[in-house]
Amino acid sequence: MIHIRKHTGEKPYQCSQCDKSFSVNGSFIRHLNTHARVGPYQCSQCDKSFSVNGSFIRHLKTHGRVGPYQCSQCDKSFSVNGSFIRHLKTHARVGPYQCSQCDKSFSVNGSFIRHLKTHARVGPYQCSQCDKSFSVNGSFIRHLKTHARVGPYQCSQYDKSFSVNGSFIRHLKTHARVGPYQCSQCDKSFSVNGSFIRHLKTHARVGPYQCSQCDKSFSVNGSFIRHLKTHARVGPYQCSQCDKSFSQNGKLVQHLRTHHRETISLHTML
Repeated sequence: MIHIRKHTGEKPYQCSQCDKSFSVNGSFIRHLNTHARVGPYQCSQCDKSFSVNGSFIRHLKTHGRVGPYQCSQCDKSFSVNGSFIRHLKTHARVGPYQCSQCDKSFSVNGSFIRHLKTHARVGPYQCSQCDKSFSVNGSFIRHLKTHARVGPYQCSQYDKSFSVNGSFIRHLKTHARVGPYQCSQCDKSFSVNGSFIRHLKTHARVGPYQCSQCDKSFSVNGSFIRHLKTHARVGPYQCSQCDKSFSQNGKLVQHLRTHHRETISLHTML
């Protein structure tokens, strides 16, 4: 059977962590073990690491390429449809290691640790719609396109939407977390200072789509439409000092501390 596969090119063993496939089960098992190892050459664009510098250099070159199959959930693209299909399946999986800064999760702790380090990096290509930055222009362009897409799962707290329910659920969990870096202009908080700094810069930008209900503006019409819908929603936790309401008590407390600290006594906010 193995001999036949060599002639037909059939590779039934597909890795769910990357776009590799194998015709021999033994080779497949050995490959899976490599994902648990953390090499000295770590990629700043994704959660891959390499033990050989040559392999690392070849991998870096792939980030500059834009394949015809582009993922709407992240900034990856693929030149082979089979690899693209396998990648899409990974977004539905929820790993035990979940990132509090974005909607990604990981099944391997080493990959999770490497991913956390990327949030502290500030690339030259910064997105005006969110707190992400990129060191590669190709990845930045693909990311910008995601803001124009409106998925069926829309977040009521801000202007993100998701096409995959699993990613949406993970994103909702992040709203319950309050990081040490709190923005005084809105109700967002961050656990990483780098992400906080990038977010602060977005408040200085004025987009062509301006909301008449608050001081927010948007450069993408899709994000603007989703934002307008949030004003029609009334959360159970209402601020006694202004007309804002929140779906979570933690967000209300954070809002009071940042916007009404001078007018409300401390015990009222607890």
